[in-house]
Amino acid sequence: MLSNTKRTEIKKSQKKAVFETAKLYQIIDESLIAHIAINQDDQPFVIPMLVWRV
Repeated sequence: MLSNTKRTEIKKSQKKAVFETAKLYQIIDESLIAHIAINQDDQPFVIPMLVWRV
């Protein structure tokens, strides 16, 4: 299970959060694209990225 820190705390849609490693791997394996969201200088950014496990 992944740990939760102040920096990685889920602030919205907490019911949808997944922390189990096996479930995260399943999501990654079934996906081609992930949308990575960050907040920099109070400006939100969402970047589509290809995802896979190594």
